[in-house]
Amino acid sequence: MPTEKYNTVAAAEKEFSSSTHGHWIQIAALAAAVLGHLPALGAYWNQDDWGLLGQAAGIIAGDEIPARWLSQHAYWQTMYPLCGLATEPYVWSRLLLHGGSAALVARLACRLGLTPVSQLVAGLLFAATPLAFTPLYWAAGIQEVLAVFLALLAVERWLAGGQKSLVVVVLAGTLSLLAKEIGLGLPILLAVMLWHRQRTCTCDFRPALAVIITLVLVVATEAWLIWHHFGAGSESAYAFGNGFTPVNNLGVFGWWLISPWPVFTSLFTKPALLAGGTVWLLWGFWGLFRWRRGDRLPAACLLASLLTLVPVLPLSTHLY
Repeated sequence: MPTEKYNTVAAAEKEFSSSTHGHWIQIAALAAAVLGHLPALGAYWNQDDWGLLGQAAGIIAGDEIPARWLSQHAYWQTMYPLCGLATEPYVWSRLLLHGGSAALVARLACRLGLTPVSQLVAGLLFAATPLAFTPLYWAAGIQEVLAVFLALLAVERWLAGGQKSLVVVVLAGTLSLLAKEIGLGLPILLAVMLWHRQRTCTCDFRPALAVIITLVLVVATEAWLIWHHFGAGSESAYAFGNGFTPVNNLGVFGWWLISPWPVFTSLFTKPALLAGGTVWLLWGFWGLFRWRRGDRLPAACLLASLLTLVPVLPLSTHLY
């Protein structure tokens, strides 16, 4: 947790700008993420990969999802002419994106004022998460690793501040949404961060507000495209569940946070779901406890996590 010298964002950023060990920590997180998943280089094409390859090769008609243009069209149209059916270049692209995300997590920890040890732990935990297994071993998982990397980059640049950084926030946030819609809550997170940062006078309000409004428009367009493509019928990927579905899904995701591997819903038991729900409750109590002592970071991380999950919580097919 932040120490007394990090009472303000400005103090943390001053320390960040003069830090040299932070870069080595980020490199270590990147290396751990890549080296720890090198067995993914042995993965072959699987399921949706064949359809995406066929579309890129012009063999089959495309069923493009406009909302995922970056990850299901542009990426494959770029990679296939260069790499063909060789699997390794595709795997390396996912490994490096995952490594970049781990480095960004460590960098965010540094900007938020965590100690060097905490920065390293944050980066390594992200690097080693078992939730990265499917996206790294499955070529179609490029949509997840690409969306996560770009979303983290947007948040990191938001904390960095400055006009140029805000331009990157808009571009990275938009591209993240065009990879996959897990970033629909990003404008809300940025708005909460803006409100807090304004109190420390470290952020120019009007340009930042313009960025948030722009991303809100992008999110609205993204949501419309997703709804238009998938629909919300009982057989669609975006079919809504019953009133207990959000609670059940939270239990699933909470269990994934503490279990050594992700498993499918059919294998979940009530104790596992209860344990997963307990994770969120404990996190909430911890965030409230730290908030009352002037440390908003645990609560902010909880908010960011829940905003990431909001698009899938009410869905009956949350694993899609």
